[in-house]
Amino acid sequence: MTQAASNKRKDESTMSRLAKAGVHAPHEMLLWMPRRHLDYTRVVPSERWGLHIGEKVCVDLAILKAPRKDGSHTRFIVDAKEGNSIHRMMVFGALRWSPWKNVNVGDTVRVYAKITEFNGVPQLSSPELVEYRHWGKVVPVYRGISGRVSADSVAGAVHEAIAAPYSFNDAILSIRQGFDGMPEEEIMRRVGTDGTLEAVLRAIHTPVTSAEATWGIKTARRIAVAHVQYQAEKSAARPFRASSVIRVDDALVNGLVRALPFQLTTGKNSQESAIRAIFHSLAEPYPIDVLLSADVGVGKTVLYMVPAVAAQALGKKVGILIPNSLLVEQVSNEFAQIYPYVPVVAVTEGTKAKDIDWDMNPILVGTTGVFAIAKAAGWIPDFLVTDEQQKTSLKQRDQLRGPNTNFLECTATALPRTVALITHGGKELLQVGVRHAKQTIHTQVVDASHKQGMMGKVKEVVAAGGQVALIYPRVFGKEEGDKHSVEEAGANWERIYPGQVAILHGKMSSDEKKRVMASVKSGEKRILIASSIIEIGVTISDLKLLIVIHAERYGVSTLHQMRGRLVRHGGEGWCFLYAPDEVDEETMERLQLLEKTNDGFRLAEMDMELRGFGDLSSESEDQSGASFTLFRDLRLMPGDFRETPGSVA
Repeated sequence: MTQAASNKRKDESTMSRLAKAGVHAPHEMLLWMPRRHLDYTRVVPSERWGLHIGEKVCVDLAILKAPRKDGSHTRFIVDAKEGNSIHRMMVFGALRWSPWKNVNVGDTVRVYAKITEFNGVPQLSSPELVEYRHWGKVVPVYRGISGRVSADSVAGAVHEAIAAPYSFNDAILSIRQGFDGMPEEEIMRRVGTDGTLEAVLRAIHTPVTSAEATWGIKTARRIAVAHVQYQAEKSAARPFRASSVIRVDDALVNGLVRALPFQLTTGKNSQESAIRAIFHSLAEPYPIDVLLSADVGVGKTVLYMVPAVAAQALGKKVGILIPNSLLVEQVSNEFAQIYPYVPVVAVTEGTKAKDIDWDMNPILVGTTGVFAIAKAAGWIPDFLVTDEQQKTSLKQRDQLRGPNTNFLECTATALPRTVALITHGGKELLQVGVRHAKQTIHTQVVDASHKQGMMGKVKEVVAAGGQVALIYPRVFGKEEGDKHSVEEAGANWERIYPGQVAILHGKMSSDEKKRVMASVKSGEKRILIASSIIEIGVTISDLKLLIVIHAERYGVSTLHQMRGRLVRHGGEGWCFLYAPDEVDEETMERLQLLEKTNDGFRLAEMDMELRGFGDLSSESEDQSGASFTLFRDLRLMPGDFRETPGSVA
């Protein structure tokens, strides 16, 4: 194979990998942000090192001795001269894999190193060779995508995009397209800075100075913020749809409320105020898009049950998406107990569209199986509810929504993306926090050194007649004796508490799950060993203690939902988030959020501050983490809104 053919094949391979990462044209690489810039322009002589302690600078050196091992496989020694000073440097890494292996005596090299101090004498720490082509330049450093494309491939593709004809023009058009064709001058006015979009892109990828690179990144961040705000403004602009109106008179509402087997909570952030607000919004000629943030334990189901029954009574089509089959049965039973005359179909794995009596206009309650049923029957709901938004994607939910569909999202901990839409004006929020019974839940992150005390609490709760749930990360063990799987742990706990242990996981049949839950709810079994299947909605009235094994593997929302199974009818409960292995600082910070608050919406806000909030465009599936919006790999955080001109935060 010729060199030209080899290079062509390599380029095609890189573009194929980039295509899998979502890049389909060269100009899109100009929207791939560098993670940092390395300033190779500032060369500091040794007599001035003392002024730069703790900083990374460039130093030109003459090699006195070839790099050589010091007896270790993980480091080697380099002797060099700078001016009149001789320096011995320790370089970490294997010499045979290092670019230093090609350095010879007498060579002049430029290194990028941190100036440190030892016994009052400045010295070079962790020196890195600077490629000759980078001397005197500010060099962007890009991040690759693990398992798809390397950082070097990204850098190469960006370099080719810079040289490609019209790439800057096309990248500018892409940015303008994100603002629906807004003129470039208006975009720059929104971000509150002078310059052009081309100048921003060149400052990012080919800066002459560090100051120019900083300006480019800062301006790109402001453009991304302006884009988020623009998208939120669009989301808030609901179209006028007279056919979306669901107008319910007070007599029907009052009758449905009187049929409830309990009194609604009243006052601010209560069940009553939320139900009234939903009916008020449904009566408007604009399809609703409302987030109902109802914390665990406040009685969320009734908040959508009453409007659902009212809408069905008026001949409207109603669908309710539920995260798991156990909860489908629980919610369907609640409908049947409170409103036995209302036709409700629990959509399970075996339900077919032809089996449903559509003339009865039933309320469909189900998991993702509802999507197939709706598609087969050409059924589009007038009122669509999702209970816990995390369990269905934006794309899935939109499959069920028509132009006149009223959409109610119910959650205890909103996704960071949704919190951002609320914060920046793109979504309506209803909050419910008033509880029927007082709950006191203690949450503690536990490591292996405190395991004994945690297990002592299990013995204490069981002895007092309470129930305990332990959630394990795997259903089956990776190998025999795997103590962190449901099946293995269940067998171990059964030996300690014979006849008192139940096992529950998603691999069981529906009938098996029902039998297990019946034994737990009746109090026959005091200890439940489960997978995360009990995360949402499942009520165990006497549950006093919850332990999540390997809690670091779950997100904040999931952990809060698990915690919400505790003391559902009031009282005092304990939640231990057990991380038996050492975890990194970021993970620990995330777990400790749950120690700070039991408020689901506040927790969602804190999670957003920690993780970011994802892409806010209407087509986005990205729910959290770095939001690239217009720019890939630009980590956009809530604090950016507080620092940007024109911010609504």
